[in-house]
Amino acid sequence: MKVKSIKFIDIVKSYFSFYKKSLMKKHIIIYIISLIVFAFFLVTFMNNLDGINQLLSEIKNIENSRNIFSILIKEKIPVTFLLLFSGITPFIFIPVIGIIGFPYILATTIMNMNVINMVIACIGAIIQIFAMSLAISAGIYYCALSTKRFRYNNSTSFGLDDVKKQIYESTKKEEKLKVVTAKMENKAEKIKKLNVKIEYKALVITFVISTLVICIASLITGV
Repeated sequence: MKVKSIKFIDIVKSYFSFYKKSLMKKHIIIYIISLIVFAFFLVTFMNNLDGINQLLSEIKNIENSRNIFSILIKEKIPVTFLLLFSGITPFIFIPVIGIIGFPYILATTIMNMNVINMVIACIGAIIQIFAMSLAISAGIYYCALSTKRFRYNNSTSFGLDDVKKQIYESTKKEEKLKVVTAKMENKAEKIKKLNVKIEYKALVITFVISTLVICIASLITGV
C-alpha cells in the first residue's frame, strides 16, 4: 500500500513538473481568452434576446430530450478527447477551435435557464472552461511537437551542400570548404532539435484530469 502511495506521489510530481514546463503558460492564456469569449457570447445573447428566441427555443427542445449523462458521454468527453489528441496532426492546430466553440456551446445552454440557475450554471461553465482550456493547451503542445517530429522524419540527409562539400574537397578550396562545413553542422544541429520526445503519459493524465473536472462541474451545476 505504501509503495502504491509513493508511486502516486511520484506521478503527481512528474505531471506537475510537466505542466509547469510545457502547459502552464499556454493554459493561462487560453483560459483567459476563453473566458472573454464566453462573456462576449453571454452578453451578446442577453442583449439580443428577441433575435435569438427561436434559436434558444430549438436548443431548449433538444436539451430537454437529453439528460446530463447523455451530454457528457456523447458530447463533452468525446470533444475533450478530440481537442487534445487532434494534436497528432502536424501543422494544423485543430485544438484552437475549442477556444471559441466550447464557450459558445456553454453560453447557449445557459441562456435557456432562469436567473438563479444561470448564476450557478455560469460558475459551472467557468470551471469547465478551465478544464477544457487545459485539454486545448495540451492539444496545442502535442501539435507543436508533432510538427517538429514530422519535419525531423522528412528532413533529407543529402542535399546541395553535400555536393558543394565534395567539390571543395576535391578542388582543395579550404576556405569555402570551412564555410559549407559550418553551414552543414548548423543545419544538422537544427534538425537534431526537431527530434523531440512526446510525453504521451502526461497527455493521457491531462485528458483524465480535464474530463473529471468537466464531468463533476456538469453534474453539480447541470450545464
